[in-house]
Amino acid sequence: MAERRGALGGVRSGERIRIVELPGRTLVQVSAFHGRLGPAEDALEEALGLRPPGVVGQTSEDGDRRILCVGPGRWWMIGADPGHVQLDPALGAVVEQSHGRTVIEVRGTGVRDLLAKGTSIDLHPKSFPAGACAATALAQIAVVLEARADDRIEIHVPRSYARFLVEWLEDAALEFEGTASA
Repeated sequence: MAERRGALGGVRSGERIRIVELPGRTLVQVSAFHGRLGPAEDALEEALGLRPPGVVGQTSEDGDRRILCVGPGRWWMIGADPGHVQLDPALGAVVEQSHGRTVIEVRGTGVRDLLAKGTSIDLHPKSFPAGACAATALAQIAVVLEARADDRIEIHVPRSYARFLVEWLEDAALEFEGTASA
């Protein structure tokens, strides 16, 4: 497998906001076929030793491996070895997507206020707590947001939009920082 390099370079940070790319993450999407949800969940749990969440917007975690439920019968395996994500072709489809996406981590005391400027979902910790995820639009880009902590959100973004998104984040962060670059 070819080495995955970051789409961006470096870290942008200010007093309240830190923006950094987390390159090299493994991402495998699994989609269960209609009527095969239960057997697909069981097969994934057997293969990975981790039960996929049954509710859209929830995550399961075991160390460095996470499963995000990003849609009905659709999961993203983060940190899983693509070779270990096996599923009977009669149950669903497995697609390795690591090269097509990158992860931008935004952290700091103003992270939720910053991201709220570009998305319509409620990012308050009571509505979007650590361990939640959401497929949504941010700055008019289709992304998956993953709350890792109250002050840390990972943005799974198509690589071709990553630079634009970071520039948008830096510009939006000016309100909170006075400057977004170190």
